[in-house]
Amino acid sequence: FDPPEFRWLSGHRGVDVCPGVGTQIRSPRAGVVVYAGKLADRNVVSVRHSDGLSSTFEPVAPAVKRGANIPAGTVVGTLEEGHDNDCLHWGVKVNRDLYLNPLGLLLGNPVLKPWDAPAS
Repeated sequence: FDPPEFRWLSGHRGVDVCPGVGTQIRSPRAGVVVYAGKLADRNVVSVRHSDGLSSTFEPVAPAVKRGANIPAGTVVGTLEEGHDNDCLHWGVKVNRDLYLNPLGLLLGNPVLKPWDAPAS
């Protein structure tokens, strides 16, 4: 994940995960499918979640249709060849233009404790 300094500059607005071509890709959260189809030269699936976040997956052959309400864990498609090292590119953004590190959805937020606090 390497967001650009300004939104119009190039950068890596997501993470690449390499589970292998043919792997079923699941939505990390419930939401509405806002796009499922060809975009430029690859298939893309985008899901808008109720908290204002959107997840985008590519290159993924869609298994869902635009407008579908899906629960968390729904298979949204199958990973295809076409991205660097045949990996899945997963992007997450807020309100259409602020990109976040998607790993935060999986790993949660760290909790900082005082240095001298007892271990819990």
